[in-house]
Amino acid sequence: MDDLMITLVAVVPVALALLAAVAPPKSDWIRPVLLPSVLVQLALATTLGVRQFLFGFLFGGVPPRELSSTEFQELTGATSGLGLPFTLALAAAVTAAAAAVSFGRAKGWKHATPWVAIAIGCFSIDRAFYAVVSLVGQKPLDQGVDVYDLVESVDAAVLPWVTIAAVGFVASFPLLSWAGWWSRARWTGALMPGLLVLCIGVATAFASTAFRDGVFVGLFTGGSNPEGFDLSFGTAEHMNFMFASVLLQFSAGWAAVLGLLSMFVARKQKVPSTRAMLRGLAWFPIAWTLWASSTVIWWVWMAPNRWSFEHLAEMGTESDIERDWDSYAYTLVEGPLQSYTPLIATGAAFSILLFCLAGPLRASRRADRPSAAA
Repeated sequence: MDDLMITLVAVVPVALALLAAVAPPKSDWIRPVLLPSVLVQLALATTLGVRQFLFGFLFGGVPPRELSSTEFQELTGATSGLGLPFTLALAAAVTAAAAAVSFGRAKGWKHATPWVAIAIGCFSIDRAFYAVVSLVGQKPLDQGVDVYDLVESVDAAVLPWVTIAAVGFVASFPLLSWAGWWSRARWTGALMPGLLVLCIGVATAFASTAFRDGVFVGLFTGGSNPEGFDLSFGTAEHMNFMFASVLLQFSAGWAAVLGLLSMFVARKQKVPSTRAMLRGLAWFPIAWTLWASSTVIWWVWMAPNRWSFEHLAEMGTESDIERDWDSYAYTLVEGPLQSYTPLIATGAAFSILLFCLAGPLRASRRADRPSAAA
């Protein structure tokens, strides 16, 4: 069931965006679906990418650390969308690129530019996730791994993509605001969704460094501080990971406010409420999806603190501490993922469904509206 929901969230927006790009005049009802779809795809990609934290910890906790074939398969599956041929971030990039073509053909290049920036950001996030999987896959499974050399390799491969992603998402907000400023729904149709893109995109960029954060947390908890290896950077990395959770929490509240305002504005404009009600309600599953994704990241960020306060005093020998910490870390990461991922995927799919149902509904204006009388 989880695979089915994740597949729907990945594939359906791509199909709709390609349809809108091919026939833009006949797809006016599809275009409002595309931005919320990209947001939930990014939220789900962030959630699945959190599992990289656990495997980063396994490398850093007992250096040098080799992955078993089962662990490597789980890592690959977690970072590629549970076996999908492309990651959720790549699906979001394809959706945004097709949306750029659709908006460009239907409304002009001004409306296409923000989608180009979003597509660049989503593609860069996908490459950042893939860079970790590629580097881990190059390490022999029957040999120990030099974790410090691995961290330097990951930094060199991931950080450029994260920087490009952050620039793309930051640029998308003013571009969306500029494109939608002269529309009737400048706030609910451009400015507020644009701020969501900015916050969720930057949060996903920070969360894409989960592997490196896991390595540093493993080094901290294991008491390993080799000469010449700056563990103070790991503290900043861990705080950046927490910042991703904060951004997603803010985005969840902002999405709920956007849903309420969408329904309120439609009523004030005297538009029949069926379409506006569905589109407004569709933002609430998105808010739930973002909150749940933030909760998963928060649990992972709190893992070292929970371990130190709840378990460290009860442990005996050093080997017991290492063994039980591995088990405890796995529980703290996999527990929230197993609990929240089905709910996140279901909420994302449900929000897309509501936007799709609202699209074909006619939004004719009431006769008492001055514009209708004219």
